Amino acid sequence: MPTRTAAVPPLATPFQPLGHPPWRRGASLALPAERTARPSWGAAAAPGVVATGPTALAYAVGAVSTSAHHPFRLRSPADDLGPPGPLDLVLAGSAFGGGAHPTTASCLAALAGLAPLDGRQVLDLGSGSGILALAALRLGAPRATCVDVNPEAVAAARHNGGLNGLAGRLEHLQGGVEAVAGRRFDLVVANVGGELLLDLAGEIAALARPGGRLLLSGLLDGWGPELEAAYGRLGCATAARWSPPGFCTRLFRRG
Repeated sequence: MPTRTAAVPPLATPFQPLGHPPWRRGASLALPAERTARPSWGAAAAPGVVATGPTALAYAVGAVSTSAHHPFRLRSPADDLGPPGPLDLVLAGSAFGGGAHPTTASCLAALAGLAPLDGRQVLDLGSGSGILALAALRLGAPRATCVDVNPEAVAAARHNGGLNGLAGRLEHLQGGVEAVAGRRFDLVVANVGGELLLDLAGEIAALARPGGRLLLSGLLDGWGPELEAAYGRLGCATAARWSPPGFCTRLFRRG
């Protein structure tokens, strides 16, 4: 697999172990007390972590495994719930990702576990509806870049950005990894089908700054070990594992 070895600048402010993210402070959205364990940035994921239900997803770092639901409220623009709240994601249709798919739900839970994202530059590769970029903005990221090969998906993500009042913080590009070649992000999110995460591992890993994170999902569950091996060879350590039903989701830290 191709790799890129050009020097890249370090993070201005490295990721740090975090306390409770903002969404755990509100009573209506807080997780039960027994579900407040947090992943540690420096640890390796524990083996054999599985989901306990269709939307119950598992953190796994070291010996800690905690089921958790994501905190976002998925909404339609046709509902009568008023303006979007701080953790609302308003999506027009679901043709390009409405949040119900297990891989999307696992990524939403993973993003919530990384909060706050203040100061982080985020890339949503294969963005579809833009749901993951919107979630990152809700969690404090100042800007996010959405990239998709499908022009209709690009239009959908742009429209959803407007529905959520976040259009000014989103960049939309049509294309694949080449559309952002040479750029570096604090957090790269890619929830894509097929084997693109393996075929383009070198290009995708290169999009994360040293010390940055890659949140990858979309491969069938049996491909998890190969995904970890591929990114491990590129200097990316496995930080956490989730097993949404039938699929695998991994969080990597680029060295």
